[in-house]
Amino acid sequence: MVYALTWMPGVLREAGLDVVEIGGWQNRGHGNFSDVRGVLLHHTAGPASGNFPSQGVLVNGRPGLAGPLCNLGLGRDGTWFVVAAGLAYHAGAGYASWCGRDNGNNHLIGVEAESTGRGDWTSAQHESYPRGVAALLGHVGLGPDRALAHKEWAPNRKIDPAGWPGDMGGFRGSVGEWMEGGMPSPEEIATAVWSHILAQPDKPENKQAAWVWLTYANVAAWMAADGLPQLPAAVWNQVLDNPDDPNIKHAAWVWLTYANLAAWKAAGQPNQPSEIKDEDINKRLASAAADTVQQRRGELTDEQLAAVARAAQEELDRRKAA
Repeated sequence: MVYALTWMPGVLREAGLDVVEIGGWQNRGHGNFSDVRGVLLHHTAGPASGNFPSQGVLVNGRPGLAGPLCNLGLGRDGTWFVVAAGLAYHAGAGYASWCGRDNGNNHLIGVEAESTGRGDWTSAQHESYPRGVAALLGHVGLGPDRALAHKEWAPNRKIDPAGWPGDMGGFRGSVGEWMEGGMPSPEEIATAVWSHILAQPDKPENKQAAWVWLTYANVAAWMAADGLPQLPAAVWNQVLDNPDDPNIKHAAWVWLTYANLAAWKAAGQPNQPSEIKDEDINKRLASAAADTVQQRRGELTDEQLAAVARAAQEELDRRKAA
């Protein structure tokens, strides 16, 4: 039997979200779902590491409670996991005036977002959770007031979703902003920040985009370090971990190069030519990054060389074409 909520992954994808469909979701459920009256928000209270470690429990259940235990899951990286198109056991006893009593499983789409319950929400979840809920509610013609916390449904026994910034007022506020026309994406925010025009403090007439100043500073740092015989080996070649993934390790200068490339890519085309006194600045700065990679070829592993050189060359080609 194919259940009622088969529209969910399409709606989430249309909202620009990453979606993974867990095999068999269309036919998974404890019977069919009734009319949608809202979305019930949970946290998994699962392990502290891993993107979506609670998947097995949410799909298959736990002792005393058969799965599925939600309709949708949300990973720490903001990916939505489609668990069940039918009725899921997630709400339990509770009440909302617009839904009824003890009937949440029949009328509330259950979302289990990966979190320990100690407020360890990721930045990706801060965007994706309300964005996805807005898409679901918009599809069925309901407003942000129908985003309901489990702790609001069952206040005497539940605390989830715990630790959300601004609590449920903040969550529903974000849902409303997405429904009113969409909040800016992280890429759009980054573009606005990096493209912001800043004046040189001692020469206000010298104005450049923020990403230009950052790149100038980085190039100056390379030049200064290379002028000191002890610093390049002691500082720039020091291997540093990626804070988000300690398995990713690069020399300090590699991370600096990545920062430059990220700034360029985020900025896109930040200025009109008339706003930059040096019309060749893009080509010169891209060339500086590429030259730096070439100068340090001997210090790179094959994988590091391929990754950094490819990124630098792509950026150089794009800037030349512009």
